[in-house]
Amino acid sequence: MPRHRTGSPSPDLVCAGRRSMSDRLLVKIDGAVVGRLWLDEKKHFCFLYDDLWLENSRIPLSLALPLRKDAYLDDEPHPFFANLLPEEKLRTVIARNLGISPNNDYGLLERIGGDCAGAVSLYTNEAAVQSETGSYRRLSLDELNEIIGELPKRPLLAGEKGIRLSLAGAQKKLPVYYDGHHFHLGMGSAPSNYIVKPPIEDLDNTVENEAFCMALAHEVGLDVPKTFIHQHGPLKLFVIERYDRTRTGENIQRLHQEDFCQALRIQPEFK
Repeated sequence: MPRHRTGSPSPDLVCAGRRSMSDRLLVKIDGAVVGRLWLDEKKHFCFLYDDLWLENSRIPLSLALPLRKDAYLDDEPHPFFANLLPEEKLRTVIARNLGISPNNDYGLLERIGGDCAGAVSLYTNEAAVQSETGSYRRLSLDELNEIIGELPKRPLLAGEKGIRLSLAGAQKKLPVYYDGHHFHLGMGSAPSNYIVKPPIEDLDNTVENEAFCMALAHEVGLDVPKTFIHQHGPLKLFVIERYDRTRTGENIQRLHQEDFCQALRIQPEFK
């Protein structure tokens, strides 16, 4: 995986990064354009805040990337974005399914960086236009079980048309929209509001253990998300409401957040 690099960029690298808009990724927070991400000639991450975002005195993308007019160059933005991606075996399988290198963070963000932790979404210019209207596909209980059963081979459904999901971590999970009765897959820009977690292989009762720990935390007065155990047939699933989502009327809104690794510019492999 690329490492964080420091040092002053040459004018040639700055110009190379500014040369083409078509190969940049649009970075959005809850649908609003924050800035653009690209690779320079050395494959270093570069990021530039959008002028309109700066004019409106918006929040920074990260504490590690304060608002400013100058671009962040020489891989300085890399830790923030790298920490949006899956890790370990999940990452390897996803990369193989997509036909790209598991060390290609930029390529992974381009392919699966639609519904990430917090409010951040990344799109190519073409994908950004297509994603303006999101929708949900309702899943039958049998379909949900089938998808969960395929997660070891298709983590986060990477590569399926219209689905771009990314969550950090090494355990299998699936972001979904749950309306209180039915589970749905988010298509395009539609946000998820729950995460479904199957049992961990080779560990007994992980679903029950997670549910118990969350219930215990609630009983001692901690503010924890809603959780429940869903079972259809023999398969038990731990279902947890996303703390980085909120409901405004009929809509689900993404809430911006970052973890300490992102704020402190720590690469995922050093967690």
